[in-house]
Amino acid sequence: MKHGSNHIAVRLIDRFGKPDPPPKRPPLDELILTILSQNTNDRNRDRAFSALQRRFPQWRDVLSSPREELEKVISPAGLGPTKSRRIWRILLDVLDPDGGSDEKCFGDICHLAREDARKRLTSLKGVGPKTAACVLLFSCGIPAFPVDTHIFRVCRRLGILEPGVDREKAHEVLEGSLVRGELSGCSPQPDPSGPGNLQAAQTPVPPVSTGAGLPLFCCLMPS
Repeated sequence: MKHGSNHIAVRLIDRFGKPDPPPKRPPLDELILTILSQNTNDRNRDRAFSALQRRFPQWRDVLSSPREELEKVISPAGLGPTKSRRIWRILLDVLDPDGGSDEKCFGDICHLAREDARKRLTSLKGVGPKTAACVLLFSCGIPAFPVDTHIFRVCRRLGILEPGVDREKAHEVLEGSLVRGELSGCSPQPDPSGPGNLQAAQTPVPPVSTGAGLPLFCCLMPS
């Protein structure tokens, strides 16, 4: 990490202000929303997600309907055949077939240490580092740094990522820059009195000498 990234963050915040945190959703909702966001814009993603929730009030309702119907409902987000297969497969993996808890392997994900939660998420077919980081950060309030194409390109141009760092390594490098105290102004937080609070959820993330951290991500986060 080159010196000066914190200066970039401060200048961006001075110019544009600090964005309000997005709505905090249950982990499975955030996961589906993030899948819908792939290769489209926020407007189309939100249209598809709203249509999905109207048509299927409960996630298990999706599995009791033909997959072609799911594909049709999420069509505003584009790539309907691909995204419907991914969503269908994830729901098969996480929903209790006996009708019990609606999220058999998601109920405690926000209570896990960061790497354990990440491994559980990425064990699902179609869930990569960026999608997992979105769930950890926006749903669980666990420090994570989603790196999409835009974030990756801007961070390389600004010299925040060294030449040769690929997308997968970028998650590790940028997450290493996080200082937990900077997270509270940018993303939803778990109840500090509950088992999912940050102190219990993970081991501390050490500060870095550059001072770089989440404010930079907040400013670069796509609208």
